[in-house]
Amino acid sequence: VYFVDPNTLFAGNAALQPATANSVKGDFVLKRAVFSLSYTVEKNTITNFTPQVDPASNKQTLVAENQKGIKLLSASITLPITVTTWWTMQNNLVANKMNLAARYKGEALSVKMMNLNISSTQSFTLPKNFSTEVSAFYLTGSMFGIYRVKPFGSLNFGLQKKLRGEGGTLSLNITDISGPPRYRLSIEAPEHNLVTTSNLRFSVTTFKLTYTRRFGNNNVKEGRKRVTGSEEEKQRVQTN
Repeated sequence: VYFVDPNTLFAGNAALQPATANSVKGDFVLKRAVFSLSYTVEKNTITNFTPQVDPASNKQTLVAENQKGIKLLSASITLPITVTTWWTMQNNLVANKMNLAARYKGEALSVKMMNLNISSTQSFTLPKNFSTEVSAFYLTGSMFGIYRVKPFGSLNFGLQKKLRGEGGTLSLNITDISGPPRYRLSIEAPEHNLVTTSNLRFSVTTFKLTYTRRFGNNNVKEGRKRVTGSEEEKQRVQTN
């Protein structure tokens, strides 16, 4: 049991059953582009942080529960592009259609959503042994159990310098430049007396400076081949 505040706590569920899924997927490759289409049907879907409210004490317990199941239709495009000799990019677009069949206090609860996940990585080779990379993603919305998650995204940056000779590599990486993603979760089901909102942050903007260098002799002599007794016996059997 983990308490968030005096009236909200997380708890486990010893009665959870494993979820099972059947999925079919097809891929089509056109030059460097990859197109994918998949359909998944999952039973006994596990939803985390499902709220249970005790009216007498006004305490809310968030638990993992099995739901009837979820159906997911997904289409994606992966498109690598070489703009010039010093600029390359990797672009991804994923479209999802989700339909969760759940139950809340014994009553049917349906959560449906369509979303887009857009991501791109831009890599640049710069003069004087410098290189840089910028990556970003944006999600138009999502589902987390029976919660709906509002849109969010992230922007990251990296700079690398290869030092002369055997001097090694110096790297600077910044994650979540525009600030860490804020996960805004909500449930709007007044017919079930269930209306809730949450705002969560799981990370912070991070600056990382790394120096990498290989030590020792890079020209290692090839090891001497040794023949064991069992290998000699095997060779004699094969020649007989």
